[in-house]
Amino acid sequence: MATLIKKQATTDKNLGCNPNKRTIETLIHYGLVNINKFAGPSSHQISDYVQKILHINKAGHSGTLVE
Repeated sequence: MATLIKKQATTDKNLGCNPNKRTIETLIHYGLVNINKFAGPSSHQISDYVQKILHINKAGHSGTLVE
């Protein structure tokens, strides 16, 4: 039987930050948005909507399209 011992540790501030303290811009830049796409607009159109709403240059889609 193994024993798990948790230890308090700190992260070098040059290597990262507390995820709860990230800026909105950082979250959007590295983030993921789950969208339950309804019938009608294409996945490409939804990606375009996301770019316009979030004022970003890149957005893409991935996943399974089910009918």
